Amino acid sequence: GAFTCTGRGGIQRFEWIVDGVKYEGQGEQGKQLSFTFERPGPHLLSVTGYSEKLVVHSDERTVTALQKPSLVLVEPQDGKSFVYGQKIAFVAQAEGLKETIWTVTAKDAKEPLLRVEKPVDATTSQSKIEYTFEEASKVADALVQVTGKLPAEIKLEPPAARVTVKLVPPGRSVRIVKPEAGKRARFGEKVKL
Repeated sequence: GAFTCTGRGGIQRFEWIVDGVKYEGQGEQGKQLSFTFERPGPHLLSVTGYSEKLVVHSDERTVTALQKPSLVLVEPQDGKSFVYGQKIAFVAQAEGLKETIWTVTAKDAKEPLLRVEKPVDATTSQSKIEYTFEEASKVADALVQVTGKLPAEIKLEPPAARVTVKLVPPGRSVRIVKPEAGKRARFGEKVKL
């Protein structure tokens, strides 16, 4: 954060202390301090004004550093294929966020197929949507992006995550036929596939 102090009465310099560690201020007589907290939570901030080596005045306050929000798409895996008409669940783990914005866009399209705001579940810290691509849409690849919605007072780039899904017509599939499900083999034994 950026902190600024003011002083009257012949103050010539300021000394800043954050969590018991002394820092030099910048600007006119050190009136400003730019500081990045390394951990979230409460921090004690104090400033002391000096006039010819005499302490004129001190002020202190507790400031709270918020956890940096994060967003990770956990379902589905990037590049996974789905059949037209299949309902696809998209799940994001959203730490430090209360709301997300989801967009579903066909590859190379300018306009999204869907744009929706969703709250983050307070218990699981997850945001979810479900979407079904119809075969008539002729969408082959789609990009799904989720972006964290930050309060106006937080001046950070909102976190975002994206995944690409591939769509295939029904009837095209691959499955294992040999060995049969549940078949057992001894260690070192060759298995015919």
